[in-house]
Amino acid sequence: MEMIRESKLTEVILIIEEMCETELKALEQNLGHYHVALQSVLLSEYDVDEVLKNLSLLNESACKKQGTLYISDNEFIIQQLLENDANVILFLREYNREGSFLGVTYAIESLAGVDYDYLYHVYLRLTGQPWRILTTKRCVVREITLEDVPTLYEIYADPEVVQYTENLYEDIDEELQYTKDYIEKVYGFYGYGMWIIEEKQTGKVIGRAGLEYKEGREGAELGFLIAKPFWRMGIATEVVDAILKYARDELDIFHIYALVEKENEKSIAFCEKMRFDFVEEERQLHKTYLIFEKDI
Repeated sequence: MEMIRESKLTEVILIIEEMCETELKALEQNLGHYHVALQSVLLSEYDVDEVLKNLSLLNESACKKQGTLYISDNEFIIQQLLENDANVILFLREYNREGSFLGVTYAIESLAGVDYDYLYHVYLRLTGQPWRILTTKRCVVREITLEDVPTLYEIYADPEVVQYTENLYEDIDEELQYTKDYIEKVYGFYGYGMWIIEEKQTGKVIGRAGLEYKEGREGAELGFLIAKPFWRMGIATEVVDAILKYARDELDIFHIYALVEKENEKSIAFCEKMRFDFVEEERQLHKTYLIFEKDI
């Protein structure tokens, strides 16, 4: 599979009833640093119909213009944008909290603290594009997409790869639905999960790694799986080391644990190599797991 090419955020259009000039200027400067244009329309100075006409917001192709993200606090404007499948953030105000904003996924209450990084990641989420989580010397770690699923079936076809891990659904349609739900509910809610590992040089998918929250346990659970042709190359060490740093620095997760089947000698050795401490054994579904933990 070819490396995914992201559709970049190039323009933010702000359509609001009132605005703070200081916050607006700060956002404009921040976006300008990343070559993202900011267009602001103050509705108190224009007729709503005039705004709709001038911005072509009644035209679906205009609303869905690639690279554009809208922010508005006007219920009617929001409805028009959503009806035309635009990428929209709701600006919540005291006077619009009783409005009908069904279909809105993201909302802000102030421009203070809103910056390129936030808007860029919202844009990726709204356009169905994966977040690039981190890069290492040889790899890119990013969110999964539905297009990755067939490649995962190729990786998981090797019995040695799946000997100690949960397999994919037999029916690819079930796996695709699971992946779609995972993107929406796990990535969307937690902001992290199991990610895809790409070989940086080729864009080839070579495995998965990431963190997952499990109710009743402190911190996050580490998981990883590498395609067999890439075993014994230090890929897992390189990627997991970067993920641990990311968990600490970006997610404020300071405790990581791993559940390893008792017979999985390679993963046990890996946990020891990464300086995880063995804590205890645990019995689950007729299998015995060793629990390793690490504070980071």
